[in-house]
Amino acid sequence: MRSILNSHLFFQRARFLLNGLWALPVVIIIFVISPIIKIHIFPLNSVRIGHFVSDSIHFLIYARSTPNELFFFWYPKPSANKFWEKYLSRNLNIFQPLKYVTFYQEKIFGRSYHYDEITSQSRDLRGDFTLSKNIPGFTDHEDNFAYNWLKIHGWKPGQEIVCLMVRDSQYLDSLQGNNSLDYSYHNYRDSDIKSYRKSVEYLLSQNYFVIRMGKVMKTPLHLEHESFLDYPFLETKDDLMDVWLLANCNLCISTLFGPDEICGVFQTKCLFINHLPIAGLPSWADGCHAPKVLRWAHNKRALSLYESIENSYLYGHEYKDNNIDIIDLNELEIEQIVKEMIKNIKQGYNPSLGEKNLKFKEIFFQSKANIKNSNVSLKSLHGYVHPNFHMSEIWLLKMSEEFYLK
Repeated sequence: MRSILNSHLFFQRARFLLNGLWALPVVIIIFVISPIIKIHIFPLNSVRIGHFVSDSIHFLIYARSTPNELFFFWYPKPSANKFWEKYLSRNLNIFQPLKYVTFYQEKIFGRSYHYDEITSQSRDLRGDFTLSKNIPGFTDHEDNFAYNWLKIHGWKPGQEIVCLMVRDSQYLDSLQGNNSLDYSYHNYRDSDIKSYRKSVEYLLSQNYFVIRMGKVMKTPLHLEHESFLDYPFLETKDDLMDVWLLANCNLCISTLFGPDEICGVFQTKCLFINHLPIAGLPSWADGCHAPKVLRWAHNKRALSLYESIENSYLYGHEYKDNNIDIIDLNELEIEQIVKEMIKNIKQGYNPSLGEKNLKFKEIFFQSKANIKNSNVSLKSLHGYVHPNFHMSEIWLLKMSEEFYLK
């Protein structure tokens, strides 16, 4: 085994050395002509679909707003989604061998590109997705394929579609086979798919076509209905449908785990439920929020909003280390919040200007969160705020008045 790894490493290094014969002159040319014309080469994060879609659209918008400079891109393969590769090939200058140019640029000049400044770490701080009018859509051929796929699976033309995304650890566990990273620190964000059953049954009773989404999931939702699809367990899954459904559904209900970045890009209305950490919620998206609840382990008291923000940890063990229990919303609470969302959509009601929501936002955006052991202003972490961003009024009513005390 060790000899195979050593052999692979040898050929990888040999490839980079041989490609240096053309890549190094390109690096020099780019540097020499930079006072006349700037040429940028960016790698795209292609390992997870959320980053792949969000980051590439940030770059597309940025490149189109900077017409006097040239932009080229490459991404590691295999990527998270082959359709998105195709989408990018018609909208960005993609040239995979440029990875060798990036390698030698970094060796000589260091990391000269400003990746995070443009992508904002996949957070839409500038409101690019909402304010931009030139995000390319799907081709007629792709739309026709998607509608035919839906019809084959029982969808009736005109029937509104709800996508349901409930995070579990299966997908990231599958990635661990390809690298040494341990993603289990994310597991506190998981939810039990069974606790969403009543909500799905309610949506079906309202004549919605419900699709439980996900590329790879642990547990099926055993529910027999002509208007329900458990997509992760279908043999007809398709990379185009992975993206198209989230971009075109009427509502996405999500526990926040990456693919819903597609909803943000294409302005799909969302209900974000049972998610954490609260400080990182996507305020730039057209969405309603009902996070998990944090509770002190020693006295069972729910953390206040200030305390919840201050204790917005990224790693599961940090909650335990700080004596904090994470409480999922139960099946009944989830159903009530889903019903509330559907009612608001049908009535055209936007709760974002309600008294409790205004109170929440006043505290939220003036607070600081302890992220990676540093105090981060939520104003700087959020930037652009979507006009429809709000908390579920049912969720806010669940919290006592102490929730707003410092």
